[in-house]
Amino acid sequence: MTNVYPGNRPMLSDGLPVAGRTATEELYVHGGMAQSACMPPPPPRAG
Repeated sequence: MTNVYPGNRPMLSDGLPVAGRTATEELYVHGGMAQSACMPPPPPRAG
């Protein structure tokens, strides 16, 4: 292996993830898992 890219683990300032609807129809966000990116909680059901 000659090139290694560890990736980015984005996180909000309060350490909590963000998940939910946006102002754009049918567009949802789920991110900010930071340290638990390998095993994040399941996304909430939209509806």
